Amino acid sequence: MPAPQTTADAILRRLRAIGIPRRAELMAAEYMSSNLVHLGCTVPDVRRIAKETARALRSQVPAVAVATALALVAHRNHDARQVAYELLAALPRIRDGLTTTELEALSNGNDNWAAVDGFSSSLSGPQYATGILAPAVLERWARSADPWTRRAALATVATAFQRAALRARAPVAPSIRICELLVDDRHDHVVKALSWALRNLSSRDREAVERFVVEHDARLAARAKREVRVKLATGRKSAPRTPR
Repeated sequence: MPAPQTTADAILRRLRAIGIPRRAELMAAEYMSSNLVHLGCTVPDVRRIAKETARALRSQVPAVAVATALALVAHRNHDARQVAYELLAALPRIRDGLTTTELEALSNGNDNWAAVDGFSSSLSGPQYATGILAPAVLERWARSADPWTRRAALATVATAFQRAALRARAPVAPSIRICELLVDDRHDHVVKALSWALRNLSSRDREAVERFVVEHDARLAARAKREVRVKLATGRKSAPRTPR
């Protein structure tokens, strides 16, 4: 079996070969403050490569898959990071064995919403929902000076409550606490993540979210307040448009 760095380098070459330049330009414009390189690979292609790699690594000791994912992240390439996260998500026993130090190393350098949300959906969200990732870690992330780390705290909550299989196990009270820590944050991508977290929490504990909105009415950003209220009233993020 090739060394983890060799495997990661080979994956990056594959990604460069299938990247779509026009899509990469659009992604770079969307995440214009990002320092990560965008190749414009499609999600199906990223997932296909991740699953192929997972099959090849399944018989190896967990450290090999973790080292491969870390090597991909070290390339500071957006598409390679998505492969890293999807790779570990395809190996749930290895994902669930990741330490907090490894998780944070895998998220280091994430500086756009897609990278943060990919990390949270694949790794930190499932770990948090099942009690592996401690709420105290999310509280520390919520107090970070880095807005993308703060978003990761909320995105972890949001993704923990997104899927029914995880939602039933995810902790409500600690998740409300994370939302409280960030209720005054006005960074655009933190506000959006707060709305996302509360909307998904409402699927598990509607009353807790209703209380949160009432108690923090004067502090909640207008966008979050509007979207959460619409979700509570209609079950949707946005109010349906009235036909002309």
